[in-house]
Amino acid sequence: MSRFMATHKKTCKVRVLVRLRPERPDYRERESGKRDGIPERCVRAIDSSTLELWNCRNSEESIRYRFNGFFDEDSTQEMLYHNSVCPLIPCVLQGHNASVFAYGPTGAGKTHTMVGSPEQPGLIPRCAAELFKLIGSQQDLISQWKYKVLFSYLEIYQEKIKDLLDPKKDDLPIRQDRQQNILIPNLTEMPIASLGEFMSTFEKASQQRKTAATKLNPYSSRSHSIVLMKVQKVQQVAPFTKFSGKFYLIDLAGSEDNRKTGNEGIRLKESGAINSSLFALGQVVDALNQGLSRIPYRNSKLTRLLQDSLGGSAHACMIANIAPEHRFYADTTNTLNFASKSRMIINEPFVRRTVDKSIAFKRPAELLPQNQPKRIKLETSSATQENQEPVRKPVLSQELAIPAGILSPLRVEQRRLQDRLAALERLTREHATLQTTTKGDITKGITTAQQMQPSHEASEYTCLPLADANRSAVLDVIRPDSPQTPPCKKQKTSLTVDENFKVRINPHLQETHNNEILRVLNSGTIKELKKLQGVGQKRAKLIADWRTVHGPFHQVQDLKLIDGFTDKMVTTFLKNNLLSRITFS
Repeated sequence: MSRFMATHKKTCKVRVLVRLRPERPDYRERESGKRDGIPERCVRAIDSSTLELWNCRNSEESIRYRFNGFFDEDSTQEMLYHNSVCPLIPCVLQGHNASVFAYGPTGAGKTHTMVGSPEQPGLIPRCAAELFKLIGSQQDLISQWKYKVLFSYLEIYQEKIKDLLDPKKDDLPIRQDRQQNILIPNLTEMPIASLGEFMSTFEKASQQRKTAATKLNPYSSRSHSIVLMKVQKVQQVAPFTKFSGKFYLIDLAGSEDNRKTGNEGIRLKESGAINSSLFALGQVVDALNQGLSRIPYRNSKLTRLLQDSLGGSAHACMIANIAPEHRFYADTTNTLNFASKSRMIINEPFVRRTVDKSIAFKRPAELLPQNQPKRIKLETSSATQENQEPVRKPVLSQELAIPAGILSPLRVEQRRLQDRLAALERLTREHATLQTTTKGDITKGITTAQQMQPSHEASEYTCLPLADANRSAVLDVIRPDSPQTPPCKKQKTSLTVDENFKVRINPHLQETHNNEILRVLNSGTIKELKKLQGVGQKRAKLIADWRTVHGPFHQVQDLKLIDGFTDKMVTTFLKNNLLSRITFS
């Protein structure tokens, strides 16, 4: 059995980088006479993080954008990698999730950025190389930690998830586990031990990806592709901690204008699926920036898989690819606007760490002497064995097994007393006055309990309290010759109740508890508010919004002032959180 643990979450925004591809000669405008007032290039760099876009509505003005980084047409694959993705890889080894995805119109260079060529490797092969390099650099700790890398490769083609490592697996479902992690059942996870093994598998699987030629791109991707690398770091010594990190490398298909691409038939259907999923992605970004309660992640398979990257718990980096030509001006504008909105998204990454309790708390067998018994079974003394001297053995070196026959009557009586106390508290809540329980009431309850209890005429036992029994056992270790009180003896007992027994409310402790409830209402987070009885996500948000506008609550009854809180709801809240926790003296 393992226990999942997450460290304190720290917020961070999505990093957005913009890359401008070089101008292609076949796209260059030759009829300059028909382009009066239009500059040669619609995009130009200001500095390493700022660019200007020509304004088509006013040729004398320009629109300026600022991002986490801007890479012009002279930038190399290595420059982009070291300034964008390289810092994320150590985080994955420490149990974080990370996502890198390329966004932009068709023909803007997304696949070149992510995959590259043998001469200019892209981000995917460079990330894999750095990952295995970091693992290899920790060989001195190989006796304490063991690493395992699992490789998965899939594509989303016409809203169907296909496994590129096993083409027979088609239209795979998407699921979510109890820790809110997105997963794909039956997706192939191939263990990878070296960079060479990864590259051979990746290149072979990439041939299964759907590509086709259009008027704008001779090698247009017809699907979104996702490379997933799971990194597991398992400790080989106590406490056997396990870190699990995921690294998503996503090459999105480009948005297409069918008037320019000339798509027909199956290409038109593919383009519709691509544009639909990218539109759903824009809806998710808008909902996150507006702070809506419902984020439409389920509107497409793509947004469902990107749920952890956008507004989730992963380090995210988006690379927006744009083109400098005039014919891509509308696509470039839409891409830069989308990138600006994505830059405002806040994620909460945290370390995913588990501890295998079955190993961490297991007593090593070699530490136990072979002749030492694992457990001493205590026999219940009968009437004929009362005067026999029990076998004495060191208490600290054995596990005491308390007979169930001794504890059962005590537990039954404890449950009966707890039920009676609960009934007394309910009566106090209903009448809101101090109630007194007399001896007659308790005597009547005891009489009823005795009538319902089965007869044990053969052997009825009266036991010392467990704390006293344990204390006597410890004294026997110090003074073995001291007389030992038999743990059980045959006798009948009766419960004596004082005539003046009654229950009184401690006003000081009750006031302290009420002030604590008021403190949570005034300064508690959404998570702390949800811990109150009868307060869920919706009511917690209403409380937080109201105190932001109107200030703190002066008393708990001020909840009636919130729109959506009825008198009945407030009364129920008071009963659940104040009266149900009355402190008795």
